[in-house]
Amino acid sequence: LNADEPVPDAGEARPLAAADEGAAGVRGTAGRALARLRTIPTWAGIVAAVVVLGGPVAGVLLTSSSPPARRPASGARTGLQRPAVVVRALPDLIGLSAAQAEAHASAAGFRWQLFRVPSPDAAAAGQVLAQAPAFPGTLAVGGIVILRVGEPVAQVAVPDVENQSVAAAEAALRKAGFVTRTTPVKAVSMSQLALQGEVLREAPTAGRAEAKHSIVTLDIVSGAASVSVPSAVIGEPLAQAGATLAGTQLRVGTTSSAFSTTVPSGEVSAALPRPGQPVAIGTTVNLVVSAGPPAVVPKLRGDTLAEARHALRAAALALGKVNYAPGPNGIVLAQAARAGKTLPPGTPITLVVGQTGGGGSGTRVTTASPAGNSGT
Repeated sequence: LNADEPVPDAGEARPLAAADEGAAGVRGTAGRALARLRTIPTWAGIVAAVVVLGGPVAGVLLTSSSPPARRPASGARTGLQRPAVVVRALPDLIGLSAAQAEAHASAAGFRWQLFRVPSPDAAAAGQVLAQAPAFPGTLAVGGIVILRVGEPVAQVAVPDVENQSVAAAEAALRKAGFVTRTTPVKAVSMSQLALQGEVLREAPTAGRAEAKHSIVTLDIVSGAASVSVPSAVIGEPLAQAGATLAGTQLRVGTTSSAFSTTVPSGEVSAALPRPGQPVAIGTTVNLVVSAGPPAVVPKLRGDTLAEARHALRAAALALGKVNYAPGPNGIVLAQAARAGKTLPPGTPITLVVGQTGGGGSGTRVTTASPAGNSGT
């Protein structure tokens, strides 16, 4: 370009055709910008070319300012004279309306081009979302500042996809115009554990109006969180221990009984996994119920029947069958359970008692309660 050639006025800012939209619009914009370069001084054209072609221009061009008119050169044409380049600081145009940004750019001696870009935030519609070159910075007077102005995006209701499979939820959201993002989460309750591999929750929530193409985050149940086996089950009756486990999202497994000298009968004396151990939500815990302290069979041989009955009562055992055999009358000759053996309280013990004269051997059954009441 010859800097001394007279340049015609390029006209006022004007809207561009609908065909300028999209990627084709961006390429057309660059072409028109280059065409306009022929109407401005070489130094300004170079700056404009760098700004237009080198900077981001995504969006649809709306309007652009006209280049400044150029007076014909006077005097001899040497072809070597160039005007001095004047550089000024760029104004901060972010957040201004399109009209305000244009006015500020023009007042600073710059030209501008406006591009329409989607704005998910409705409050930012009509405002400058970005500028190039960016603030703070400098630009030669007459250079082009590219402005990206937010445009409202259609709002649609977020569909309800909770409790659905990931595939079904993503398909429904894509159909509604949203982008999905999945996040694995641990189940913290039995009800959540039942949703393994499904959508636990979505954000934004279902029914809320959001901009198309915005992101909806899906929390997908993947595995179970850990809890500790509660120590409170020890010493609780079986039914209450079951409720305690359910309250911590655990389940009762098998139950058994065992003697305990420290835990009263009918209460939980042990748990497996043991109390305090971390386990996954939904784990079954096996419980051992105390049968109370064991009863120790006393030595009864040589006692009278009355003495044996008293000793059994004191040991929390019962008198069972009484068999008679020749021997010292009324004396215990044998006992079915050996002395020192541990048995559940109330267990009946069978005895053999001696009998002399006229009756021979025989069997006499005597029943007795743990309290010692007996009958013949």
